Amino acid sequence: MKKIAIFENGWGRYISYAWVDGCRKYIAEHNLDVCLYVFNTFGDYNYDYKFNIGEYNLYNLPDLKHFDAIILEVTNVAIPKYKEELIEKIRESKVPAVSLVEKIDGFYFVGIDNYKAMFEMVDHVINVHHAKKINFVAGPHDSYENINRIAGYKDALKKNGIPVENERIYSGDFSLATGTHAFTHFWGKRLMPEAMICANDNIAVGISHEAQLHGMEIPKDLIVTGFDNFDKAAFYTPRITTIDFARDDISYSAMQIIHKLWLGESVDAEMLIPVCNIYQESCGCPECNNTRTKEQYIIDKIFAEEEAIAREQEMNQFKRSLINCNNFIEFADKLPEFIDGSSFEAQYLVVNSDMLEGNDVNVLERKLSSNYRTEGYPEKMSVLFASDAGGRRYNCKIRNRFIELEDDRTKSGDVFFFSPIHFRDREVGYSVFKNGDILMGSSSLFEILNVMSDSMENLFHRMVLSDINKQLSVLYLKDSLTGLYNRMAYSQLATPLYENCIKEGKPLSVLFLDMDMLKYVNDNFGHDVGNVAIKAIATTISSVCPPNSLAMRYGGDEFVILIPDCDEEQVKIIIDNIQIESSKAEQRINGTFPIESSIGYCVSKAGMKLNECINNADAMMYQIKKERKVNRDLRK
Repeated sequence: MKKIAIFENGWGRYISYAWVDGCRKYIAEHNLDVCLYVFNTFGDYNYDYKFNIGEYNLYNLPDLKHFDAIILEVTNVAIPKYKEELIEKIRESKVPAVSLVEKIDGFYFVGIDNYKAMFEMVDHVINVHHAKKINFVAGPHDSYENINRIAGYKDALKKNGIPVENERIYSGDFSLATGTHAFTHFWGKRLMPEAMICANDNIAVGISHEAQLHGMEIPKDLIVTGFDNFDKAAFYTPRITTIDFARDDISYSAMQIIHKLWLGESVDAEMLIPVCNIYQESCGCPECNNTRTKEQYIIDKIFAEEEAIAREQEMNQFKRSLINCNNFIEFADKLPEFIDGSSFEAQYLVVNSDMLEGNDVNVLERKLSSNYRTEGYPEKMSVLFASDAGGRRYNCKIRNRFIELEDDRTKSGDVFFFSPIHFRDREVGYSVFKNGDILMGSSSLFEILNVMSDSMENLFHRMVLSDINKQLSVLYLKDSLTGLYNRMAYSQLATPLYENCIKEGKPLSVLFLDMDMLKYVNDNFGHDVGNVAIKAIATTISSVCPPNSLAMRYGGDEFVILIPDCDEEQVKIIIDNIQIESSKAEQRINGTFPIESSIGYCVSKAGMKLNECINNADAMMYQIKKERKVNRDLRK
């Protein structure tokens, strides 16, 4: 099965799903064995620069050499750097690529003749409606569509003998707000025209609304035209004169180019689809017939608003449920409860493997990864969730960061829809929906991804905070000189450990160790050398005692060690080993000063408290210490 990668950037919270529709239509009509991998970002919705970086990082995920063709429509990518990098990666891949809407050197192109369509629109306003003062409200200055539409406007003026006045051109973006700002600008500058030519319908509606607020009638006082034939134009009052074209025809034609290339047939580098200028009330022409009435449009809007309210309530419930998760495994288990399975065939969630480290509750002093990646994806990633719409889990593999999705269930025309998961600019992973037509046809996907990202970030920070608190607790219980536990650990760690062994009937040995001749070392070599001796004993204790032991620095030169599952025979061996390793430690410092200790012990018994056990071990240690001192004195 062949694979096509589609790169696109959504408009606001919505997806340009027409590109997918056109491709699927061609695939079905020509019985091609092809599936689509769509890499969608929402980089122009948020004005947060770092958020947009996190979105556009998705373009770094796929290895393009594994695809048989590439389609891209990235005219509205908010950060040029990422658009340029993607284009360069596509060039380097040597995979056939078709650019939609915008001409890009080295790529095949399918789009419309923006210049000609706008030229004819302006020419109509001049020759049919006799306008002479004509302003233009443009979109982004670097947009391919916008550049060609401005050129068409200027040349239509020149052709009709009207001078081009740059002060009558206002640039913004393709939003409705640009229309309102442009009107206010021209009104304040006393540059009001007879006609406002707008780069798209959003701008035209903004102009019309602001004009009416200023007491103007359209088209009597001001002609307004748009471009794109959005619903805003078709159902505004008055209906906006606009330019229509079928977006799915563009992607359908792109598939036609790709198919011909696969067959080895010759292909034109450029393909233009027809447009239709729709002259309506806003320029003074009669209203065109519309398959939907304004009344039906209002009804549709009412029900859409109700659906949006219901969806918002669902998203709030979804968020509340995810907030209560304690780790990412619980998080994954919650997803099927709230994401409507009727909206897609399967869902996958891939995250950085270090995100899952927090699920290991047995690691007391775990260090969460400090990696902060804003570009690319790590080699090690994990499938957190993979399930079909019925809740059946899949086993999926990761190869070079990329989840392997195709299996015996994959069929021609399947669409795998990729979206990034990130904490602002920090890369976290990505989500995939299979055949999510309903999700893609509304803002639902954007809302689901937003809730998932926010909830994952909240959970991650809670886990980090919990980990830091654990580390702080450990530091509170640790002796700074030796790294062993301090006396504060007695009640929090030692007592529970002791009581648990008594309850389970297991032996526990308590050692009480007191260093010999530390005062001599301090007096003759200094306290810094005395500290070296103390650390040497602590290191010896840690190396000799079993890993499940609990060793505490009980006082200046006193140590208490609890060893679970240790009887009298075993504890004697451990004491002998401590003395042997202490002698070795002394030899390593060339015998400069003694490293010696007296050690007593007590094995727990039913009914005996920990404090009693420690006192018994202390008493034995004291007796041994006296005997060792006598022996040293005799040797003098």
